[in-house]
Amino acid sequence: MLISFVVYFNKNLVDVIKTINSIKKQTLNNYEIIVINDSGYAQGNDLNDYIEEEAKLLNKQLKLIISSSSQGYTYAMNNAFNVVKGDYVMMAPLGGVSYDHDLCKNIQTQLKDTRPDLIEFIRDNNQKTNSKLTKVKTIKDNKKILVNMDSGIYNKLFKRELIIKNQLTFLNYTWYLQLFLYQFTFFADDYLCANFEIGEWKEKALSYSIFDLTKQWIKIFNWYRSKDIIQDFREELDYIYTRYLLLEFLTFVKNFYNKSVYNKAINEVRTRLKRRSKYISENEYILNENNADLSKIILEKGIGEYLKRV
Repeated sequence: MLISFVVYFNKNLVDVIKTINSIKKQTLNNYEIIVINDSGYAQGNDLNDYIEEEAKLLNKQLKLIISSSSQGYTYAMNNAFNVVKGDYVMMAPLGGVSYDHDLCKNIQTQLKDTRPDLIEFIRDNNQKTNSKLTKVKTIKDNKKILVNMDSGIYNKLFKRELIIKNQLTFLNYTWYLQLFLYQFTFFADDYLCANFEIGEWKEKALSYSIFDLTKQWIKIFNWYRSKDIIQDFREELDYIYTRYLLLEFLTFVKNFYNKSVYNKAINEVRTRLKRRSKYISENEYILNENNADLSKIILEKGIGEYLKRV
């Protein structure tokens, strides 16, 4: 089994070096590294020189893709899909990552002879105690997988064959990462939650509009409508959407943006959830306290009151 690590570079060479060094230290050598230099030729000379030296040491395990002008993260990932050779693709976050040195080995050990379409890793040790989906399960027969699944892409392995077969790509020049994830999930037959972390990493402020994170959900719902399955997944999508806006989106904006942007984000969430208030208040996952924090906000405080104090 070969794992393709895709590493994006625009400005911060330190983050790229940190990421590549952690991959080089893997105790199992079943990987390739695809580095996308998206800074433009002039700005990227330091990276190009570094990669040239590393390539001599790693032989064919390291490849460099150069963009003549900055096209953005999602455009770069789409380019990488055309050249990766691995069975699985793992996309490194913007802020870089220090992958656990036993990551490839742990993946191989847990998978054994299975090859699920989508593999997720826990984000932190707190999630480990709550994780119950540790065996391969079919997504279409167990929709609760969508509810329990983290909405990020960095802590996941995507089967390359499924990406190519279904011609899945990110929407260029946007930050619609969840759109790609839930499109991929629709086509996936099976899923595995690996009960360990990939390593240490952190989020980073976007070079795109922060409100791409909310706008993408219109496309997610419409995409499921286009497949004529929106009613089959209505409960799950409404729950994920509500959780994402109240807990993930607002936390991200609060951590990386100023108060003015944060206030705009609160108003954005208020407007979007008001339109779906009927679905939210009757959602079975919220009523059953699938996420205690989210259920407490909605059932005890109310969304409006929560957003006044958040």
